[in-house]
Amino acid sequence: MKRIGFVLLMLVSTAVFSQKVVPYELEKTYWDKGKKTLRSIGYVNNNPYLSYFGSKEGEWKFYHKNGNIQEVSYFNHGIYVNESMQFYPSGKKMIQSFFYLGEKDSAYTSFFENGRIAENGQYNKGLKSGIWEYWYVDSTLRKISEYDSLGAEHIGSYWDKNKVKTIENGKGQKISYYENGNVKELFNYKDSLLNGEMKAMKASGKPLTLGHYKQGKKQGEWQTYFLLTDQVKTKKTFDSDSLTGEYTKYFENGNINIQGEFINNKKEGDWKWFDANGGKDMEGQFVSDEQSGDWIYYFPSGKIRSNGSFIEGKKSGKWEFFYKNGEKQKEGTYKNDKKNGEWIVWFENSNMLHRGSYSNGKENGFWESWYENGEKKDAGFYKNGLFEGEWKGWYPNKKMRYEGSWTNNFKTGSWVYWHSNGIKKEEGNYKVIEVKRKKLRIEETIEKSVKHGKWTMMSEADGSLVSSENFKNGKKHGKWTFYYPGGELISTQMKYKKGLLHGTFKSYDRSGRLMNEVNYKKNVKHGTMTIYDQSGNVTKKMEYKNGVRIDQKVKGYSPN
Repeated sequence: MKRIGFVLLMLVSTAVFSQKVVPYELEKTYWDKGKKTLRSIGYVNNNPYLSYFGSKEGEWKFYHKNGNIQEVSYFNHGIYVNESMQFYPSGKKMIQSFFYLGEKDSAYTSFFENGRIAENGQYNKGLKSGIWEYWYVDSTLRKISEYDSLGAEHIGSYWDKNKVKTIENGKGQKISYYENGNVKELFNYKDSLLNGEMKAMKASGKPLTLGHYKQGKKQGEWQTYFLLTDQVKTKKTFDSDSLTGEYTKYFENGNINIQGEFINNKKEGDWKWFDANGGKDMEGQFVSDEQSGDWIYYFPSGKIRSNGSFIEGKKSGKWEFFYKNGEKQKEGTYKNDKKNGEWIVWFENSNMLHRGSYSNGKENGFWESWYENGEKKDAGFYKNGLFEGEWKGWYPNKKMRYEGSWTNNFKTGSWVYWHSNGIKKEEGNYKVIEVKRKKLRIEETIEKSVKHGKWTMMSEADGSLVSSENFKNGKKHGKWTFYYPGGELISTQMKYKKGLLHGTFKSYDRSGRLMNEVNYKKNVKHGTMTIYDQSGNVTKKMEYKNGVRIDQKVKGYSPN
């Protein structure tokens, strides 16, 4: 029936979506790079237009490294459904369970590797339900429990490792031991519920956790200890399983780490955090588990790192941030945890780094930035967190660095760049184009700012022409010319088509004499390559086809 259901699911999905879309494909994973040892095999959804694209579907098998089955389960849209079987590396059955919408539901049985039952019971929507039985490996009973509608355990009977019944009719003790004979855990029960003292101990006999239960719920003070020392780790207070009262957490050296108070599992009132040396880390108030009012954060030196206010757990109002030396780093205002209004940032020497305004957490309006020496670095506009409009930039020596415009975070129109000595470096135009790309098998269109049209490059030494370049939609296209120092004599000339060399490539010496020329087609040599002497006479010719030299004579010259 499961196989029939899976086939029907495939047929329905195929009918609903495009005829060209294969809704499922077989997927295999391996333990080794050589793909000789199978790790898993099953089907995944192959329709990129579905939210569960890439999810497991139908029967899946998982394997141990030794080749034996580890698990056989069934999936629908990536979640467990129906029966699931798990096995030991030896091949023996380990767990038999059932799932409904990803949660354990119905009968559940686990086995020891010798084949005997370890536990047996029922799940209801992911929670243990009803009577459960637990056994030792020799098939003697270990525990009989009943689980209520919330999944809470009510122990009826319990037998220790010596097969002594220590809990009967829901009353008694459950004790486990280390191999050295020391108590590992001790729980007291009354009316099938945890009641009275509990202990979790280290193998040394020292406490790990101490506390009390009342009618199955934690009550009063609970303490936990560090594993390797006798130092208390936490002190908590419970009322009917709810954290209520003082809470303290310690470092292993005994100093307080966190100190505060809970009411019904929520932080309330004054809370403080400390570093391992006893210095303050931060402090402030909570209201119903959310930060509220004034908060202060500290450096290890005790100096303030930042301060500001919270309203219902969100930063609000003026906030200040400081360097370790006490100098202000930045300041501004928050609204609903997002930056709003003017913000200013300083260097550690108190010179301004940048200044501008935010709106709903995004940069908006005019912004300026500076170098550490106080000279202006950049100036321009933002709109909703994106570059917009004219921007200018300068070098630390006050010389212009760039000038151009942005549109929706893309460079557009004319842009000019300068060398640090004030001589123009390059200039040309940018254009926004649409580019198609595939992401997770889905084709999408994105925008991109690219060079378009004529661009010129200039020398830092004297401003003379270095190159004249042409672009079309970001790709080299058209005539390109490079010049010798001075910008008058051509060194090389070439042509591009859609980013590839296409046409005649020429090289010249410093006297303007043509030294060689060769034809290109789609970025490879194609056609005749000619080499000239100082008098302009042909000294050699070679013929190429699709990048490969052809061994034949051309106009009386041998391709040697």
